[in-house]
Amino acid sequence: MREAWRELMFADEDLQRKKHRDPVAAAERSEAALDKVATRKLKNGSTFQMSTLPNPAQQRAMQLLQEITV
Repeated sequence: MREAWRELMFADEDLQRKKHRDPVAAAERSEAALDKVATRKLKNGSTFQMSTLPNPAQQRAMQLLQEITV
């Protein structure tokens, strides 16, 4: 589910780059991710605004999603 939501979240969409990075090095955002943060626009041009923080139930849901292994 996290992969399906990747473009809607602030997760990096450059999966090829992700395959080759050093797993213990500090994470660096790609140009595409930096553009998304700066412009608040998705690839399709739609805009979004982050105005809330997740409540405890939403935080727990994301935690459970992160624990899913495939």
